[in-house]
Amino acid sequence: MRVLAFNNYDIKSIADEWNAEGQNAPSQHLWGCPELQRLGHDVTYLDYEGSAALKSLSRKTRVLGDLDLQKRVLDQASQFDVIYCGHQPTVSGLASLRSMGLLKTPVVAVGYQSPRSSGAIYKMWTRALVGGLDKLLCLSDAMEADFIQLGMDPERLGQIRWGVDLRHYICAPDVPAGDPHFVSVGKSFRDFHTLIHGFPFDKARLTILGAGKTIDVDLPPEAAGRLNIRSDWIDWREFARILPEFHGLVLPIAMDQSRGNNAIGLTAVSEALASGLPVIATRNPYIGIDLETEAVGYWVSPGDPNGWRAAVSAVCGASDEAAQMRRRARGLAEARINIDAFAATLDQTFRAVAG
Repeated sequence: MRVLAFNNYDIKSIADEWNAEGQNAPSQHLWGCPELQRLGHDVTYLDYEGSAALKSLSRKTRVLGDLDLQKRVLDQASQFDVIYCGHQPTVSGLASLRSMGLLKTPVVAVGYQSPRSSGAIYKMWTRALVGGLDKLLCLSDAMEADFIQLGMDPERLGQIRWGVDLRHYICAPDVPAGDPHFVSVGKSFRDFHTLIHGFPFDKARLTILGAGKTIDVDLPPEAAGRLNIRSDWIDWREFARILPEFHGLVLPIAMDQSRGNNAIGLTAVSEALASGLPVIATRNPYIGIDLETEAVGYWVSPGDPNGWRAAVSAVCGASDEAAQMRRRARGLAEARINIDAFAATLDQTFRAVAG
């Protein structure tokens, strides 16, 4: 099947670099395209940059998606069996054209974000700029439910689980020896204040990667010598190597900083599961993984420092359960939360919409 693929960033250049390196790097940020090729699809990556004027206009209007990308899709749509975008807002214009019958090629997109309101304006937005998609694959039950409430045809909705390329992540099933040591990664939409002021530094150490100077928090006295905030860039190979050395991932999400309901933290959770780490996170149903139902970690309520202390202490104090959590985490990644499973869902979807 001939697939035209693109995203809200330059996946073509990433694919070129990935191939130039002999494909010796994780492929998850290509959103299933290499795996689709292994499944027999003929995938063409659309150049990200085209018209500077249309790119600029898109940043100002936003609601219609990336006009530059969409115009170039229309120029060659007839050459493909499926148009695939890993970012639903990018293809709002194509969805509208599809609903009006002006675009013949099926369009499939991944939904990572939904509006917080189900009011009349958002229902009109959904009908006009989302409802024409042949399939919107939502990253969680919660997101799919939001779009149903917004009036989207359930037949045009589906679910998909995104995960990392497991070939490049190792898992150490045994709990590391020594002082419990937890890691937090990422900087966007993070509530480091609550985490740092709730973290039990008397029981464990904490390393924060990827945030650096963006953290503006008055440190409690007990954090001295127990908190390491790294501001240097870490190569993915080193990152994948050191992850299994930690006792768990802590993920303090600030949902209120996001404009919509968002799968914030999905990448960090997926990498942690692949490395066999228990996960403690601010509750976010839009990640699409219930940590407690899967018995791979704990949820903490937003803005609850006592919740962080209790959850981290629980992992520190139960070595047998922590070891089981590590094995279940990797098992969940191998079973469902990986890029091959993601691509398999894409494959089934493409075949269904293309007829």
